[in-house]
Amino acid sequence: MHLLIKLALAVTFVLNFSLLIKATANDNTLLPTRSMSLHVSKVEYSSNTVLVKYKPHANVQDKTRAHQLVNASKAKAYGVVKVLEKLTLSSNSSVEQAIEKLQHLPFIEYAEPDYKVSTTTNDSHYSLLWGLENIGQTIQGSVGTPNADIDADLAWGIYSNNGTVIVAVIDTGVNYLHPDLDNNIWVNANEIPNNNIDDDNNGYIDDVHGVDFFANDGDPMDEDGHGTHVSGTICAEAENAQGVVGVARNCQIMALRFIGPNGGYTSDAIEALNYAVMMGAKISNNSWGGGGYSQSLVAAIQNAANQGHLFIAAAGNDGVNTDSAPHYPSSYSLDNIISVAATDNKNQLAGFSNYGINSVDVGAPGVNIASTMLNSYYWSSGTSMAAPHVSGLAALLLSQHPTWSYGEIRDHILSTGVSIPSLTNKTLTGKLVNAFNALNQQVLPPVAPTNLQAQTVSHEEIQLSWLDNADNEASYTIERSINSGATWSTLVSLPANTTNHSDLGLAADTRYDYRVFASNSADNSPYSNETSATTDIMPTNITALASGEIFTFGTINGTYINTWQLDNSTQTLTERESGGKPANRYSHLQHTWTFSTAPGLMTFIVNAATSNSLDNDNFVFSYSFDGNEFTDMLTLNSGDSGQFSYAFSPSTSSQLWIRVEDTNRSPGNKSLDELVIDHMYVLIETNQGTPPVAPSNLQVSSIEGTNIDLIWTDNALDETGFSVERTLNGENNWLEIANLPTDSNSYQDSALSPTTQYQYRVRAYNFGGNSPYSNTVNVTTGSSSELQLTANGYKIKGWQYVDLSWSGLPGAVDIYRNGQIIFTTTNSQFTDEQIAKGSNSYEYLVCYQATQNCSTTTFVTF
Repeated sequence: MHLLIKLALAVTFVLNFSLLIKATANDNTLLPTRSMSLHVSKVEYSSNTVLVKYKPHANVQDKTRAHQLVNASKAKAYGVVKVLEKLTLSSNSSVEQAIEKLQHLPFIEYAEPDYKVSTTTNDSHYSLLWGLENIGQTIQGSVGTPNADIDADLAWGIYSNNGTVIVAVIDTGVNYLHPDLDNNIWVNANEIPNNNIDDDNNGYIDDVHGVDFFANDGDPMDEDGHGTHVSGTICAEAENAQGVVGVARNCQIMALRFIGPNGGYTSDAIEALNYAVMMGAKISNNSWGGGGYSQSLVAAIQNAANQGHLFIAAAGNDGVNTDSAPHYPSSYSLDNIISVAATDNKNQLAGFSNYGINSVDVGAPGVNIASTMLNSYYWSSGTSMAAPHVSGLAALLLSQHPTWSYGEIRDHILSTGVSIPSLTNKTLTGKLVNAFNALNQQVLPPVAPTNLQAQTVSHEEIQLSWLDNADNEASYTIERSINSGATWSTLVSLPANTTNHSDLGLAADTRYDYRVFASNSADNSPYSNETSATTDIMPTNITALASGEIFTFGTINGTYINTWQLDNSTQTLTERESGGKPANRYSHLQHTWTFSTAPGLMTFIVNAATSNSLDNDNFVFSYSFDGNEFTDMLTLNSGDSGQFSYAFSPSTSSQLWIRVEDTNRSPGNKSLDELVIDHMYVLIETNQGTPPVAPSNLQVSSIEGTNIDLIWTDNALDETGFSVERTLNGENNWLEIANLPTDSNSYQDSALSPTTQYQYRVRAYNFGGNSPYSNTVNVTTGSSSELQLTANGYKIKGWQYVDLSWSGLPGAVDIYRNGQIIFTTTNSQFTDEQIAKGSNSYEYLVCYQATQNCSTTTFVTF
């Protein structure tokens, strides 16, 4: 799907920057800063602690006297400086008064405040980076609120990144030659620059610093500035005596351009994300949005999650609640996305920023952000500027904790933020991200879950529930035992905050024992209590309802739950138009439901109705026991309505996939037909009885080209049906090709490959199970009777003509245009004359008369 994507910039979606050097007298312009060192920041100190150094002769009684004098307790002693103590004062003592009293004691060498220190840099524009350190400086005329920032300066005092983390900037490209970025640009070490060769065989030529998916080349140079601005906030170089510094200070920016002067397309964004994952970027910054819900983009982001990738997205600049007016991709409900709102230097939610307690996760600085531009430094505002603050923090955390999963990084960022009123009930957390808290907070193992309970639901299902006592778990693991706890095996791993799970597909009348524990990067919690439950005995008949669904093509109104009852609560499936050139587009639908089943004789039953198709489209239901190989079973034609059923051969499978697809995907056939499902279920007969007697004397009665006729002897009196299976000769890959009713004794297998050896076997079945197989027969098809059709379209005085010719076996053929017979002839050529005028598309097919032995479809477009 190609959807136009716009940058997530403030209000207008237009890059509308002003130069830093144009700052007014009310602004902090290019202020010099001291070189990097530990220094007193803002001359601040602790309000309830002091540092005291005693003289060498001070004894225990002296120290106790000092404590009592200022109503303090000893918090800590330091071996590095002998006789140095940190004293914690009571709430009614001030630091200044305590120091004054202590300094007069004869056994104290000195008393001083516990000063607050941090790390700063010598980057010349650092004082303008209020989002990293806000001391109340004036930015673009706005006086800031001290500490309305992410405390990056304090975080660097704890950890400042080892430079190995790759952050993909999926945007307008990056000026990888900018002097504040060039040392922090990712380099593909396996690619030789400018030799026009794909040296590393990854499908891209000269992708040294990334790829330009907009221009389809290996040079992601930024022509706009947006991606460069974003990159500076993430990872502009520190300590280079110029410009700005990024949150991560030292990482690798992978430049991925997919947005051009007028926007970009979803397809290119997907390719950029796939490239990022393939080339090792565990984090991507996505300061863009627009277009509708894209299943393709959702699938790409989910695939990235499967590869351990964190997708950080700008929440958008419409100033709306995205719980009710979604903004994509930030509003996709995927656990590897962090959606970021923008705040200003007073800790207020920006007026342009989108918000949503369910769809936006956190806030970050996004108003008047100074950063790198193409060849200089600029201010800019938008959630585009907020997201890279979070991406930089994620890079710091991944560098500090390289084994962390994307879920652990995401949860840590969300849990360690600082709550601010302007984000309360506006975002999921109500918090502004905080780098110091994130890097400083020690990760402890989670608390154990408790009150694990197991409740029998049916002969095949046990429902588990427990109390989630932790607030820092990354996952839960359930273990199960089938021998009363003698041995245990892992049943499933579940996301954080999960408190229940259904164990499906169990054996009837069987005891199962369970226990669960929580995990994070520090360790596992202790186990919960152990509990057990026994499944019910096997019922005589089971009605299995859909337990899930797989979306592929189409527009789906309602969910699989709407198929559970015959109650006029329906699921409606509507075809969707394909992509590609307009003349070649068609409508299509594919949707799959999943069922949990039990061994026995199964019958699929569906109450459904189809619309009257304008392009002769039908819907075919098929089934699979492995989710890969599907066998057709039912066809609902245009306008059909009622109950339809199909009986399977007995199966021991615990899973069943039911799929529906349209049958006409010819170019130009774009009617959006509908299928309405009211009630759909699988009836399973589990009665234990006697399987039928096996059929015998299976043989080939005739071979006509690529058609094979089989016959056999029906020896049973109680079969429900017959299953015909086929494999290529010499292979053990049997597939059911037909399910036939009771008393059947013949079958024609048609449209096979010419001069190919096949093997066949047949068995009967009833509710008691399957019979043994019949004998196996080997057979080779004849030479091809396939019709080869060619078509040539042209116009005479505006009228459309099509010359058709074909080759194959002699005999009469039916000629089809757009699914309708237009002529029958014994010749080998035909001209379809004066069809119409104007622009049209036609599909032609020739078939041996009154058969389904046909040529391939040939298309003619005027």
